[in-house]
Amino acid sequence: MTLLEDMGEDTNVREYDNPTASAEMVEILGDNWDTRQLTEDFDLVVMLFKEFFETGDISRQWLN
Repeated sequence: MTLLEDMGEDTNVREYDNPTASAEMVEILGDNWDTRQLTEDFDLVVMLFKEFFETGDISRQWLN
């Protein structure tokens, strides 16, 4: 999961970091992804989308 922050003349990409995942690359739909950026926790994904919908941002606790 990633979030692109528009900071005027600059941008910042914030991403999810899964501390329990190993440092491996996996292929998803033809692209390689670091497993530390992925989650299978559907409740977490729903919570993050809800937080973004309600506030327009996601806490840096989840995306740094």
